[in-house]
Amino acid sequence: MDIIRDNAHSLYDLLCEAYEAFDGEEESVKEEHGGLIAKMDELLGKLRPPREFLFDVRLNASIRVHARTESEAAAMLERIDANTANLGAWPNGDPILCEVSIFENAGGGVLSAVEIDGEPT
Repeated sequence: MDIIRDNAHSLYDLLCEAYEAFDGEEESVKEEHGGLIAKMDELLGKLRPPREFLFDVRLNASIRVHARTESEAAAMLERIDANTANLGAWPNGDPILCEVSIFENAGGGVLSAVEIDGEPT
């Protein structure tokens, strides 16, 4: 895949140079080669290397933990901190991965159970 990506980057760079060459031409030259310019513009859009965007989002989760005591369950939850979670798949099938950190109970403050054995606390 690296060779394909590298070749796509090279082709993209070459098309950018050719496209920029037309930019300095007279309007009559642009009109004469309008179809070629439009096709180059279309190819540039398809070959443009994807960029990576990082979003800092807050996700709420309810996690059921099986333990003998609430403090044991809370300690187990703290092991999640700074681990990777899989949130499903992107349309192309790649996994949606994110780093998770526990910072508080949804109710605010220290981790405490909101339900024990199916009964609200």
